[in-house]
Amino acid sequence: MIEFGRFTVYQSLKEMILEGDNITCVNFDEMVENTTRNICDSELLHTINEVIIENTDDSETKDWREELK
Repeated sequence: MIEFGRFTVYQSLKEMILEGDNITCVNFDEMVENTTRNICDSELLHTINEVIIENTDDSETKDWREELK
């Protein structure tokens, strides 16, 4: 499953580059919103939201996306 996820990410980045998108300025919040909008499995959505909340609630972890702005 992890290898499939890595392949999916690689394919997505490759498509973005081919379409002329700047992959160093990705709006990850918008990407998460667009991805979760298409997921109908409530258990999967719950797990994704827990991971997102867990990572944003960690006050000792610096949000690396802030460095790109």
